Amino acid sequence: MNFRERTKAYLYRRLYKRNRVHRQARVWSNQELRKFSHLFTGKIINVSAKDDSDKNADYYKNYFSNADKYHKSNYSEQQDLPDEIFIDLTAELDEQLAKAYDVVFNHTTLEHIFEVDKAIENLCQLSRDIVIIVVPFMQQSHGSEYYDDYWRLTPLTLRKFLERSGFSTIYESANDKHMTSVYLFIIATCHTDKWKNKIPFVRLSDTGVGSQALTNSTLYNFIEKFLKPSTDE
Repeated sequence: MNFRERTKAYLYRRLYKRNRVHRQARVWSNQELRKFSHLFTGKIINVSAKDDSDKNADYYKNYFSNADKYHKSNYSEQQDLPDEIFIDLTAELDEQLAKAYDVVFNHTTLEHIFEVDKAIENLCQLSRDIVIIVVPFMQQSHGSEYYDDYWRLTPLTLRKFLERSGFSTIYESANDKHMTSVYLFIIATCHTDKWKNKIPFVRLSDTGVGSQALTNSTLYNFIEKFLKPSTDE
């Protein structure tokens, strides 16, 4: 590889690969969760948790430092973890789980569920107070042999689905940087007065989310076209 190609490869790694497009959105959403997780007490569940990893060298259980009990759920028994239960978000919820938790947390699962309205309804039925949802708003399709990828939900869509189950969003945010996936971070509750002085009321505009990511797509295209090493180098 000559000097020119080495320079191209270096710049590509610096400007694109080291930015880790999808990881940056995950890191941002974890930071958002840490702002509020200490406020929550009682029984907390991470739904569709896999092994509960935050994919940043920690576990979500450690975020909720004031939880009395912390459970994880998955769709199947393949994780075989302590304090794990099995919930199919597309099926009718077991009556014993209705309103069983004070806080229900779900990170980047809903885009993989075709019956997304039923899944959100079940998240709300699980909770007697708080539902926290993280979903991609802008991200390349990432289905696999194990799951499909169906949806990119807007803040308004999430708001409407949650309202159907008696929950109101009290905090909405989105990361919006060039060359990263854009996630939505949503906190909703069925007891808005309880959280009025604890969590700032913030709602996203119904227009404009993702504008920075799109505005900077020219830079992304330049990097892909002129700096990305060719496969035969």
